[in-house]
Amino acid sequence: MEYLIDFIKSKDVTKSKIFSQLKCSKEEAQILRYITKKYIIGSEDLNVLDILLDLYEERDYEYLKKLPLVKNLLDQGWIVHSSFSNLKSDENTNLELLYSNIALSLSFLKLLEEGNLELILPEIKPYTDHLEYLQDQFFRIDLYQKLASSKQNFNINSPNISRLKNKLKLLEKRIEERLGVTKKEIEIEKIFKEYHFNEKEKIIFLALLKEEYEGSEGVLRDMNSLVDLVSFDEYERIKNRSLLEEGSKLIIENIIDY
Repeated sequence: MEYLIDFIKSKDVTKSKIFSQLKCSKEEAQILRYITKKYIIGSEDLNVLDILLDLYEERDYEYLKKLPLVKNLLDQGWIVHSSFSNLKSDENTNLELLYSNIALSLSFLKLLEEGNLELILPEIKPYTDHLEYLQDQFFRIDLYQKLASSKQNFNINSPNISRLKNKLKLLEKRIEERLGVTKKEIEIEKIFKEYHFNEKEKIIFLALLKEEYEGSEGVLRDMNSLVDLVSFDEYERIKNRSLLEEGSKLIIENIIDY
């Protein structure tokens, strides 16, 4: 818990070990530190108004002027709404945030625990079997799921989504590089070539395969969830439904069934 303790105890929050990765102002980091201190003593969800009244003066409504700081932390992905909200963070007005509850995001908790959010990838070496290959591909699907979830809460250009996209790009490049040095044919790749799958069809196939391997009845068996996985906006969601409808390659070739 080196980074957590350092963040809490640093007299100057800008000198803490994780500050450079936050990409936020000193004052925003101080708000994060306040929420973190509350978190480690048992308060997971906090009301925005309570936070601001604890940190700032009521005189001249000084605390209201700090609402944009909270909104920016939401946009950055360091905090999240702890109660259900239909609005993305960039669609919230500042005043809407006043009575909402927030919590530290998983990304921030990971940063506190590990000191960075970098994706640590193994060296480029051949896949020894299909299970090793699937381990990478299933991790890739996990990232697509996180990305799909983030798109429901953040603007497509938010730093939170940018971090996930970068991790995904690095992982996909590494999978490609490992396949390039693998002499043994991977059965899944053989299927992709045989049926001439495009990238979105591959992702859907892998997502369903992951569910089968895990023996779960998770959200990835839902058509809408699969469409969300390969779509970046509403237009794409409408267009990509055709990948799972009657007449699509995945259905005609009996690759998937309902």
